[in-house]
Amino acid sequence: MNILYLVNHLFYSGGMESITTNKIDKLVERGHTVTVIIQCQEGRPIFFPLPPSVRVIDLDIDYKSINWTSSNYIHKKYRLYKQRLKHKRLLMKYIEEINPDIIVHNRITLYDSFISKLKVKAKKVLEIHSSLTAYMPVNGVYTGEPIATFGLKKVLSPLLMFNRIRYYRNYPKGYEKLVLLSIDACKEWEDIKHKEQKEYIYNFTNIKIEEEPSLNNKQVLILARHDRQKNLLELLDIWNSLDSEYNDWCLIVVGEGPNKEEFRQKVQELKLENRVILKNETRDVIKYYKSSSIFVLTSIYEGLPMALIESQTMGLPIVSYDCPGAIDEIVTDGQNGYLIPMHNKELFKKQLQILMGDEAELKRMAANALKSAKRFNNETIMDQWEDLFHRVVNK
Repeated sequence: MNILYLVNHLFYSGGMESITTNKIDKLVERGHTVTVIIQCQEGRPIFFPLPPSVRVIDLDIDYKSINWTSSNYIHKKYRLYKQRLKHKRLLMKYIEEINPDIIVHNRITLYDSFISKLKVKAKKVLEIHSSLTAYMPVNGVYTGEPIATFGLKKVLSPLLMFNRIRYYRNYPKGYEKLVLLSIDACKEWEDIKHKEQKEYIYNFTNIKIEEEPSLNNKQVLILARHDRQKNLLELLDIWNSLDSEYNDWCLIVVGEGPNKEEFRQKVQELKLENRVILKNETRDVIKYYKSSSIFVLTSIYEGLPMALIESQTMGLPIVSYDCPGAIDEIVTDGQNGYLIPMHNKELFKKQLQILMGDEAELKRMAANALKSAKRFNNETIMDQWEDLFHRVVNK
């Protein structure tokens, strides 16, 4: 089968980039032809390597170059129109050249809804990697950036949000399938008009299950991008509040991002330099899993976090906020980790200290984590993707 992936970028070390390259690698192994069209790679290298046979095309369509803070509404709209026109023209050129059987679009944005309306022979599949609450309110929960904090836009924000809701609810229209990451995500899209269009397929990891995790090091791990979503400053508050008997434990924070320097400064302000270690992003994450005993997550929203799947595969108990997303489809509270209500820092601290102070409980949860990880077997999940592609093409 000839498969075309449309992605925004592949330069981050995040879960979306990891699972996308993992799936493409497996599809190539299974004999499929895969091409990747990137909206804008910003001249940066692809973080997770793709197979040599995969053709990669960078359209270099940079919507971020538009000055969105400008008060000149007409100028912004004109720039957006020009970028979209160029985007659509280049996409059509390459789609006609590649002639794919399937087009997989793996992200929703405010700029590219035209993709669902492209008049092409290929069947189109939309894949969404985050909680819908990051884009619009769902059951009263909204985890995205505020539309506006001052001025006329703040006054008009209810109307702007209404338009945003309508935009995202209609976004899947024109795709043969909407593929979500979890049961929880399916519930967020409950009111989609064509319910048969929607299904879920879990992420997977290529990391082999660690049959005997050591759990000997007094080390807690988080792999996360330093940005608003990952909520790492709150994790620092929790770490700083730990009882003094746990001062010999170390928090390892692996990742990059726009807020890393702010995080570093807060570490210094709290005098935690000896107990919080910052590490750069890396492809070799296994060494950090192997040298750690607990994994933590403080995000305000997620999709189906790759880091949680990977940490379970390595036998690490998890302490995580139960944020919008599918955390509870990975972590079973009290069995392979602890789920904490959002922003309940005191309970987070308490449950974390239970694992830090009780070796028997740590090992019990580690054993359960390894059992849970078997649900995310890569071959089983790739069978589901192939089955979906065949059903869509033969429809």
